Amino acid sequence: MIKHSLALAATLLIGIAAHAAQSSCVACHTNPARIQALFIPPSVAASEAEG
Repeated sequence: MIKHSLALAATLLIGIAAHAAQSSCVACHTNPARIQALFIPPSVAASEAEG
């Protein structure tokens, strides 16, 4: 019973890790072009930046 539970848990963890590496955070956050496309710089009025 314990061996079966450990095997099931290992299979689930490997599947989740493989999915994350292919299609989620890792794929997006390691792609500089994608990060730059998502960033919108704030617009600052000229009067706000003056001393």
